Amino acid sequence: MEQTVRVVRTHPDGTAQVLHVRQSACSGDCHKCSGCGAVQQKMLLTAQNPIHAKPGQVVTIRASSGPVLAAAAVLYLLPLGLFFLGYLILQNALGGCLGFLAGILMAVVYDRKVMRKKKPYIQLPDLIRFTQIRKKGIMTLIKSMTGYGRAVENVNGREFTVELRSVNNRYLDCSVRLPRMLSFAEDAVKQAVKASVSRGKVDVYISLRSEGGDETKVTLNAPVVEGYLAAMEQMVTEFGVTKEITTAALSRLPEVFLMEKPQVDEEQLLADLMAVVNCALESYDAMRCTEGQALDKDLRSRGQTILELVAQVEQGNAQTVVDYRARLESKLREVLSSTTIDESRILTEAAIFADKVAVDEETVRLRSHLEQMNTMLTAGGAVGRKLDFLLQEMNREANTIGSKCTDVKLARIVVDIKAELEKIREQTQNIE
Repeated sequence: MEQTVRVVRTHPDGTAQVLHVRQSACSGDCHKCSGCGAVQQKMLLTAQNPIHAKPGQVVTIRASSGPVLAAAAVLYLLPLGLFFLGYLILQNALGGCLGFLAGILMAVVYDRKVMRKKKPYIQLPDLIRFTQIRKKGIMTLIKSMTGYGRAVENVNGREFTVELRSVNNRYLDCSVRLPRMLSFAEDAVKQAVKASVSRGKVDVYISLRSEGGDETKVTLNAPVVEGYLAAMEQMVTEFGVTKEITTAALSRLPEVFLMEKPQVDEEQLLADLMAVVNCALESYDAMRCTEGQALDKDLRSRGQTILELVAQVEQGNAQTVVDYRARLESKLREVLSSTTIDESRILTEAAIFADKVAVDEETVRLRSHLEQMNTMLTAGGAVGRKLDFLLQEMNREANTIGSKCTDVKLARIVVDIKAELEKIREQTQNIE
């Protein structure tokens, strides 16, 4: 049996604590409406971690049901089967009872043998692979670095509010602001963010509101108050000062009140918090994926435009050589009207000129870079830095083409190519 879970924390012994959320029969948005009263069931499980998953990553676990079924057959079906067998042999209820007792005795013996061999019925499940989350059946390939996500859920009498905001940044910079009561969970939240985000400045805001269960109780420290009153009475008697004792004055004295904070199960509190953090991360990723789709479409469109412009440069460059040869021959005939023109000389000059203005190598490399850009967009992932480097190479090829173009029309086309590359560069600044 396989289930999709999210890693909460890892342990040095090679195990991991994972959070499994079991959805209700409806869409899982029961907290938005109180119609059915159903809620999501969140369970913390311990699993083997052979794939070295990190906190925050979504993984698939596999649990073997064979040992559980075998144990159920021995512990439950064996006594029941011997009950019917004893009843059939002795033809009375006494035979059935004796068979049932024999079955229980055999089940107890089997249980002790299993425990003696230290082979529990329920073995720890294994994390078998990493899982990518799909949204509405479409996997978004690239993500924007800017995004916003928010989740508000009431879990076990506590209302958690988690907000995530991010802007562009060269590296990942995650800051978490949370109440003092949840300070122990800061590292787990950062690990969850790092598992989902590669670049960007991410700010996480967490607030907690309890419904009375975790409120601090304030009680009167009666022995201390009695001591203060006795000391004040002695002061009045011995020094003759005016007796003006008020509640406000007493409340300002130290240790008059005792504040009792209830014990909190940090593991359960962490699991509740991480469930809400994961919901906020999903909302945050959904927004980044939506922007990523728009960026993907825009980059591919501009890449296609550049390819069309490059085709015009290639076509115009060939015509430039033809025009140069015609102009050269015309000028030579005009200057040397009475002298025979050496055709080989004209061909040599035209060949030298064609070699100077040839852009075949540059256009081939530029086409290759554009194809590589489309490949990166298709592969997805954190490709922002790779695209930055690739754009530097594209600009270098475009500059070389511009320096070789002597025709005004071709120069204008090269300017258009550079303008499109600059727009692509601006868009890649938003890609993770």
